Amino acid sequence: MKKLLSALLVSAMLLSLAACGSSGKTSSTESSKSSASASSSAAASQPATKDDYPTKPITDIVCTSAGGSTDLYNRLIGSYIEKYLGQGFVVENVTGGAQVIGTTQLANSEPDGYTLGGGWSASFGMRPYLLEVTYDVDDFTFVCGILNQIEAVIVRADSPFQTLDDLIAYVGEHPETPYGAGDAGSFQYLWARYVMNQKGVNGTFIPHNGDAAALTSLLGGAVDFVFAETTSAMSGIKSGDYRVLATCMTERDPATPDVPCLTELGYECKLSHTMSLIMPAGVPQERVDKVYNAVEQVMQDPEFIEQCKQAGFSACFKTGAEIREEIDNLAAIVKPMIDAGELG
Repeated sequence: MKKLLSALLVSAMLLSLAACGSSGKTSSTESSKSSASASSSAAASQPATKDDYPTKPITDIVCTSAGGSTDLYNRLIGSYIEKYLGQGFVVENVTGGAQVIGTTQLANSEPDGYTLGGGWSASFGMRPYLLEVTYDVDDFTFVCGILNQIEAVIVRADSPFQTLDDLIAYVGEHPETPYGAGDAGSFQYLWARYVMNQKGVNGTFIPHNGDAAALTSLLGGAVDFVFAETTSAMSGIKSGDYRVLATCMTERDPATPDVPCLTELGYECKLSHTMSLIMPAGVPQERVDKVYNAVEQVMQDPEFIEQCKQAGFSACFKTGAEIREEIDNLAAIVKPMIDAGELG
C-alpha cells in the first residue's frame, strides 16, 4: 500500500512539473512579435536620415532679359553661392508679360528646392491687381530679400532743373512736360505717380520698354526727366551724362552719396521694392533654411560686398517674413491708385 501511494505521489509530481514547463514556453509567434517590437523601438531611437540637399545645381528663374540689372545681380549671387551651399545657381531667363510668365513658371515648378526665382515685390503686390495672373502670393515661399531696387529722378546733365523742387514746380505749371518710365504696370511708373501726386502735379507720361529705353529717350531729348533705377543709369551717372535729383529712399544711397533722398526733401517714402529669392510653396523647410543660411553668408563676404559697390548694387538681406510684409504694404498703396484710375 505504501509503495502504491509513493508511486502515485511521484506520478503527480512529474505531471505538475511537465505542466509548469509547458506554461513557461514562449510561442514562435510571440517571440517574433517581441523581436519586431524591439527592432522598431531601436529604429525609432536612431536619428533620421540627413538630407544631403543640394546634390545638383539649382535653377534660378530670372523674369527679365539677360544683361539687365536683375539678371546681372542674380548671376553675381550665383557665382558666390556655391562657396557656401555646395552647389551653384544656373540662371534661366524667362521673359515676357511684365515678369508674369516667369513668375507663373516658378509657381508651377516642383517644390523640391531645385528651382527658385529672383523676383521683385511688384510681381506679388502690384501686378496681380493690374494684370491677369494665375498665381497667388500664397503659391510661393519667400526665402529672403537680396537687393533693394533704388529708383531715382534723373535728368540730363545739361537740364535747367537743379533740384527736385525746381522740376516739380515747373511740371505744375507745364503739365505737358514729357517724362519717361517703364510701362503703366512698372514700378518706375508707380514711383513717378507716387511722388508727383504728393505735390498735386503730373506731366505727360511716355511709356517705355524698361529703363534702358527710357534713358535713351532722355539723352535724345524725347523726355525731360525719367524715373529709373540708379543701377541702370550708373554708367551715365559716372560719365556725367545724367544728373540725379533725388533717390526714392528714406536715407541716402551709398552709391550716390551726394544725392538727397526723398525723406530729407519732405516727401513721404513708404514704397519699397526688394528683389528676393523665392521658391514654390511646399519646399521642405530644411531646404529653404539651407539656401537662406548660405545667402546670409554670401552677403557678409567682403569680396561680394566690394563687387556690389563697384556695380552700384544696393545689396540687402531681409527675412522672408519681411518680404511678405513689404508685399502687403505695397498692395495697400497700389490698390487705391488703381481704383482712382492712376495705374494700368
